[in-house]
Amino acid sequence: MEVNSLINLLSACLGLSGAIFMANGIVGMKPSDMLRLTAPYSRMAYAPEQIESMASQKADIFTGVLFILIAFLIQVVSIVLIPNEVKFGATKWVGILLVLTITVILLFIGYWVRKNIWQNNKSEIGKLALRDYCEGRFSSAIDPGNAESFVKMSEELLSIGKKRDETTVDFIKRMAVYINWEIPVETDFSKITENQSSR
Repeated sequence: MEVNSLINLLSACLGLSGAIFMANGIVGMKPSDMLRLTAPYSRMAYAPEQIESMASQKADIFTGVLFILIAFLIQVVSIVLIPNEVKFGATKWVGILLVLTITVILLFIGYWVRKNIWQNNKSEIGKLALRDYCEGRFSSAIDPGNAESFVKMSEELLSIGKKRDETTVDFIKRMAVYINWEIPVETDFSKITENQSSR
């Protein structure tokens, strides 16, 4: 192996190592950790803007590291498996066009991956926030104000609202299944009147 190839391989390895250290702080963060870091959550209920921002940051960093890993693998294959004597068969401009085309395709794939990771993170954090809210406020008699706050939280954190003819009680029961929260047997829905439920 030539010295320049060895240096390029070392450079690729160090670049990947740096990206892993950079991303480790947030890529390895669980949705529950992200939820705890939202400042108002620790005092009151939730912070939808911070939740969305942290979910977005994790998705961005994960996608960025994925691109660095792909680049690392391409560089290693190039250095280790392809001899220096092998030439690209077409002109330089065809090679540049090919590289740009592959880059654009990978960017579109990366955007799709990032969007799915962001939506999944945001959904998991939202479910955790709603479960914590239920466990803290719905253990016995449910206050109508807390029930309406739960409806609003569901809309803001998970983009799920009440159906046209759905009561607040039915909505809470539907959402309990969705967020995987088991309603305690002693939970009392009697304070939520039909009038309040249909607002």
